[in-house]
Amino acid sequence: MTSKQDDSLPSAIKPETLTPELLEQLLQNQAKELELRYNELSLKKQEDNNCFEFAKAALSAKTSDRKDERENDLQLQKTRLIFASVITLVITTLIIYALSIGKDNFAMELIKAVIFILSGGVGGFAIGKSSHKDVSKEKKSRNREDME
Repeated sequence: MTSKQDDSLPSAIKPETLTPELLEQLLQNQAKELELRYNELSLKKQEDNNCFEFAKAALSAKTSDRKDERENDLQLQKTRLIFASVITLVITTLIIYALSIGKDNFAMELIKAVIFILSGGVGGFAIGKSSHKDVSKEKKSRNREDME
């Protein structure tokens, strides 16, 4: 049974060739390997900590960026609303003034022009919005395909 075990071991590790110096060298190598493994684990832990800190910083930056974006969108929406209100006020004032001085035909033509402009604007907006949705759906489907 011992001869069978001796045949299965490599020649460098056979009991006859194991000297105290070789055993000492093997133990030193194993100690160095353990130390290297400990260092690798420490580096891996440090890398994970660095990734975590970077992710926190990126999330914080994204949060402040989204806040700024929301504030900008709100300001833009307010500006558009004020512009539309001023235009509506000017047109309404023109119509009332035209009616007060007896220019009924001018007031009717102005109302017709406003209706045509508004209907064209609403139609164009609807077409643009629907084509924007189609483009967004296409981009999302392409992104999904790329991920797979």
